[in-house]
Amino acid sequence: MKTVMVHINDDAKFHFVVNLLSKLHFVQVEECMQTDSTEDSDRNIPTLGDLLDSGFAGLWSSRTEMEDSPAFARKLRKEAVNRGIGNVFS
Repeated sequence: MKTVMVHINDDAKFHFVVNLLSKLHFVQVEECMQTDSTEDSDRNIPTLGDLLDSGFAGLWSSRTEMEDSPAFARKLRKEAVNRGIGNVFS
């Protein structure tokens, strides 16, 4: 199992996201509400700028089969559905 941690400062949005994720058949949701915000300030949380500077964005920019990335994504989703592993929102 893989774990994803999400930090949401707005309670209403937090409950919306938890509810949404709970509807996915492959996701196990464990609610953990943090009341002390000092813990987050002590961590070095990466920013969008950090991501852009990391080289991750544009990593596959030289790949020729992805000239039209939306079309490439549609093709991958179609292939996944044909293999029986797609349409994760049903």
